[in-house]
Amino acid sequence: MWLQNKVNIISYMFGHFIHSLGMYGVITAVFLQIKFSGLKTEVHSPLVLTPQTDPLIMNSIRGGWALFASGLTAGLSNLVSGVAVGITGSSCALGDAHSSDLFVRMLMIEICASVIGLYGLIVAIVSIGDIQMT
Repeated sequence: MWLQNKVNIISYMFGHFIHSLGMYGVITAVFLQIKFSGLKTEVHSPLVLTPQTDPLIMNSIRGGWALFASGLTAGLSNLVSGVAVGITGSSCALGDAHSSDLFVRMLMIEICASVIGLYGLIVAIVSIGDIQMT
């Protein structure tokens, strides 16, 4: 009975690492929406971009690509972090069942895998802050 409770606690704890990655995605989406609401919608892009194109149009296009890159950065880093957390979490559960001395070591690896998503969130927020839409 004690072993079953310990395995449930381990699964519950690693589930929280995955839930935090979901929250990172929501936070990134909120920041993107705030920045995207500042976009001028009445500006129409020309079919051909030339050096004489209006700077407002060029800034809007550049800002749109930067928003896309920020979202992609956060999303891919959370995807990689989720895969790493899942693989190390299952290995930690199996390793802890075999030898309980491995739990702290595997927990440190699990935390490092979860930090990948946090790093992607920080990079996305910093790059969103540098975008000039107008």
